[in-house]
Amino acid sequence: MEENSAKHLGTRIFYRPIEVAVRWCGVEEFESQILLRDAPSSFYQTEKYVVPACIQEKLDILWDAILHGELTYGYYGITTPSGTCTDPSLVTIRHIDLKSWFVKFYPLEKPNFLFSTLERKNFHKNDIDLVNALITENNALKTLYKNAKDNSENLELEVQALRKDNTKLTNLVHQHKKPSARNERAYLQLIGTLVNLFLAKTPSGKPYSPFTSQASIISALMAHNRNKAGFSQRTLEEKFATARRSIDDSE
Repeated sequence: MEENSAKHLGTRIFYRPIEVAVRWCGVEEFESQILLRDAPSSFYQTEKYVVPACIQEKLDILWDAILHGELTYGYYGITTPSGTCTDPSLVTIRHIDLKSWFVKFYPLEKPNFLFSTLERKNFHKNDIDLVNALITENNALKTLYKNAKDNSENLELEVQALRKDNTKLTNLVHQHKKPSARNERAYLQLIGTLVNLFLAKTPSGKPYSPFTSQASIISALMAHNRNKAGFSQRTLEEKFATARRSIDDSE
């Protein structure tokens, strides 16, 4: 509990941008040397050569946020309206405003001087929960995709079979041959199968076609085949009834 409630040594009420950059980069132990204007340039030529690059990067991010009104700033800790001209050397950022900015724009980063140990632990826990939820959702989507793919493949096979039968029927019409009793029975069964397919639904409950009844199929056929022999309502009803009976008789 003490660890969670105790303030980080670098925590303050407000900070200058350079002080934020130093803490964000995690080099507070060198803060006094970095802030000294007369610090020897050789300080950055040691094994810590990466420090200035990190600090400059963070400073660029902070100033960009300030200039674009994303990060509230002030003067010696007193907030000023966005866009107010202030000497850059006097600009300060309140702790609470900086923390809110991190939460909104850099939610994956939890610097020690802004967030307690408990906040960082809860953040990682929420991260894991989110990943697990995404994995579960992804697995569910994979299952739905597989089922849809299987249904699509089955429908494609049925369509291919119907196309073959349609080709045979077309050839017979072109040859002006009257179908035999056996062939006529097969055609009736084909018609009955098509009617049943148009009115059926997938395993998931989705209709295979927009038709909801045999009457709607007949209505569509009549609308698209006006003045053609064999497409009256009475004829179609008789043919459909015979076709569907032929399926029942074959079972």
